[in-house]
Amino acid sequence: MRVPLLAALATICAACTDGAPSEITSPDRPSFAISGAAAKRVHRCTLSPGSLTLSRGASRALTITCYDNRSRRLGNPNPASAEWGVANTGIATIDHRGRVTARAAGTTTVRMWHDERPVRDSIQLTVTGGAPAPGPGPAPAPQPGPTPSPAPTPPPNNSPQPPPPPTGTPAPSAGFPNQPSGMFIITDRQFDSKAKNNNDRGSSGSDGWSGSEYNQPNFSIVADPTAPNGDGLVGQMFFPAGMKAGTGPGLSTIYFPPRLTELYVSVWAKISSNWVGNQASINKMFFIGVSGGNNQFILTAYGAGSQPLHARMSLQGILDPRSFIMPAPGQVPRGKWQRYEIVLRCNSGLLSSDGTADLWIDGTHVSSARNINWIQTKHLTRPCNMNMFNWNPTYGGGGASPGVNQYLWFDRVYISGK
Repeated sequence: MRVPLLAALATICAACTDGAPSEITSPDRPSFAISGAAAKRVHRCTLSPGSLTLSRGASRALTITCYDNRSRRLGNPNPASAEWGVANTGIATIDHRGRVTARAAGTTTVRMWHDERPVRDSIQLTVTGGAPAPGPGPAPAPQPGPTPSPAPTPPPNNSPQPPPPPTGTPAPSAGFPNQPSGMFIITDRQFDSKAKNNNDRGSSGSDGWSGSEYNQPNFSIVADPTAPNGDGLVGQMFFPAGMKAGTGPGLSTIYFPPRLTELYVSVWAKISSNWVGNQASINKMFFIGVSGGNNQFILTAYGAGSQPLHARMSLQGILDPRSFIMPAPGQVPRGKWQRYEIVLRCNSGLLSSDGTADLWIDGTHVSSARNINWIQTKHLTRPCNMNMFNWNPTYGGGGASPGVNQYLWFDRVYISGK
């Protein structure tokens, strides 16, 4: 049963835990306890401490702190107004007021969330002393849809993940090995829900992305226990058999703050094991808009039919005469998660061809372009700035339909800039 937040009682969703669920319910959940004006500006709420170590038998209350989209502190809501859960209740339990009690030695994840407020965070809990608790139950079966020739998959990664800091805060140095220094966070999307309206902040999974994705049936959130970030949920784009070549199944977009001249993107992606490449070898994965445009940078899995797929950086609609930069072949295996990291830097002036683009796959630098002029050919007086990330996968520019149901999955899109 779900009712509005201010009189809230919510049932903890099984997908929100990665092991044995710990369900905390209260018949009369109190109000959010932040003033009405401040509550409207809530962008994200976080837990403190950020991690916790307890001796077996000890307990400690957790604190929720809320911030606006400029990382200004708004206050501390009543912890009893949120939902609480522990991934492995053999290690610890938590009551409806956010007090954790250690039960047995081990490490688990403590989560806090609310259905109708942007309140969602998790911390890692370590319990010392005593015998280890039994591990969590088996991970749920994946539900990304049928794949005729599934590749063998590794065991689920249910390790606890650090919660993302609020958007607009200085970017963390850990976890993003090729991120330039001095960046601030634009988005850290886990793909555990779809945006319901433009710049939706009401769901931590949408994190400011455009609501145009909400009513697109071929874009969905599905379970995949092989997902690299541990929560078991990913974004899926479904390419149905017979879809028209030169089109895409869906659209998911985030627009950046103005005047960004340097951008870092980290995204986990997987192409289905039965992927049939477009006849023209064009299998576009995502776009980055530059200088107010829509398609200036494109990452493509280049290859036709069952041929090996290559990661290709394409440049389109800009003054740079190059159309693409091709790294070594065989960089995009089917049916396997890969991490792509991209750094784009603007040219320093309208007539200066000193912009750059770099691509890393699973931590290895595979492609680089120098001396780029990012200025649009249609807007020669518009200075370079990075303005949008567009997950609009497109199956070629023509040719035949794929002929089979195939998929593209995304997990944890992290973007920072300056």
